[in-house]
Amino acid sequence: MSLVLCAPPSKFLTFDSQNHGNSISLIFLMSNTAIRSSIFWSVVALLLTYIAYRAYALSFTIDEAMSYNYVLGIWEDDLRANDHWLNTFLMRVSKGLFGPWEWSLRLPNVLSFLLYGAAVFSMLRRVKSNVLFYAATAILLFQPTYLEFFSLARGYGLGVAFFAFGFALLVSLTDGRELSEARRSWRYMGVIAMGALVFFSYISALNVVLMLMGLAILHAIVKWKPKRKATKRVTLMWMVTFAVGSTLQAARLLLELKEDGELFIGTNTFAQWADDTFSYYFPRELNRIELLLRTATVVAAILMVIGGGVRWYRQKKVPAILGLSILIGLGSLFGWFIQHKFMGANLPQDRTTMIYFFLFATGLVGASKLVVEEERLHMAGLSTAVVLGVLSIWNAAAQFNVERTRIWPNSQKMKQAVLTADSFARHWHEPVHAERHYFFLSNLNYYFRTRSNHIVVDEKVGIQLEAELLFVHTEDFKYAFDYPDLIEQYERVATYPGDIALYVRKDVYDHAMKTGEVVIYE
Repeated sequence: MSLVLCAPPSKFLTFDSQNHGNSISLIFLMSNTAIRSSIFWSVVALLLTYIAYRAYALSFTIDEAMSYNYVLGIWEDDLRANDHWLNTFLMRVSKGLFGPWEWSLRLPNVLSFLLYGAAVFSMLRRVKSNVLFYAATAILLFQPTYLEFFSLARGYGLGVAFFAFGFALLVSLTDGRELSEARRSWRYMGVIAMGALVFFSYISALNVVLMLMGLAILHAIVKWKPKRKATKRVTLMWMVTFAVGSTLQAARLLLELKEDGELFIGTNTFAQWADDTFSYYFPRELNRIELLLRTATVVAAILMVIGGGVRWYRQKKVPAILGLSILIGLGSLFGWFIQHKFMGANLPQDRTTMIYFFLFATGLVGASKLVVEEERLHMAGLSTAVVLGVLSIWNAAAQFNVERTRIWPNSQKMKQAVLTADSFARHWHEPVHAERHYFFLSNLNYYFRTRSNHIVVDEKVGIQLEAELLFVHTEDFKYAFDYPDLIEQYERVATYPGDIALYVRKDVYDHAMKTGEVVIYE
């Protein structure tokens, strides 16, 4: 199997001007290489603005606040799957530079979107067809799950960005382009380095990264023929040493997490995994519009895969981006089969499976390129690629929001709840205590530390009706609105989306109301 990619871009549509008597490109601006690049990076800038605003506006989520406990050293001796090592380290650095605010703790993930954009551009810049270039840009950039996690202080966004960049480096090594020995050596080592960074950002991507590293090493051994054998020997030695070392470290960590019962998130069958992945990619509100979106996307993807398969059968060669997507995807799935069947490992679920969205997207782009190169399928391929691009934008737009996260909706108004509580607590003659549901422990403590000097920070959970403030999970605490002791002792001052109700003990409430300086944040 040979891996090839197209040559530089060219114009694709002209018309004859009756007034000037010459051929004028209708889309010269969009077919010019420099302008095409400008359009791409303008889209990246717009999406980065959206990501950055979400990072600023969203309340800190449960898992982010748990990571913050590691940043502060509170859970330093605890081994938990929640601790994404590289993310925690970068949060600590950003906190030292800019303070403990939501946007600063999320900044490393926000900036990693630029690395992801660079990876996508690197893979697409040699695509000949302008239509395919813009369609592929939409397919790869408008990934709703990625846009969500690039705005959060978790390791998933970092992991996806590092993997995409490593994947792009491997594409550049296998698509037949001319590279100097030094540049090729650095790119081989770069693939391994990116893979190691994925391990320590997003450890559940282990199987995918093993395939990425393995293919890079195998390609260097079999295909690389440098003039200086010492260059190849040193490069391979570095690659193997670094790959084996980082893999062993990641495997050790996974075994320790499994022994401690921390690897509890996951699905039990491949069918359940597929259904969960499908549901997680699209909006969860299954109305007629969303059903149309799902159906159209699946049909277009199937048509493109069939067309790519036909073209592959005739041509007996495949673009690098498609070949690598297939090899990494199938190899990692086999790894999951072995781990699930013989080691009892859970299969990925929702956010832990998100790296496969990238492989599916690159696979579709590669299949599109293969179909478009077939003269008889050219227009059908371009049309299907455009449909997939439009559907990708539609799917992402349907999930745009700056108020909540999809995976942790209970956290969406946590900051407002604490600011409201603090407006009562600041008028009391001593620091006040708060009782809360277990779900709210870490992110309430984050806001107590960063937004209030009047509420005591502790690790207590559960509603005992003994504190000045209550943060009640209304669906869990069945007596939240009619339990006699609650009504007699506490005043409900606010209810927030995510099933959060804030109660203030009546003596604290009355004292604060007399000052006339209480603010209810919505």
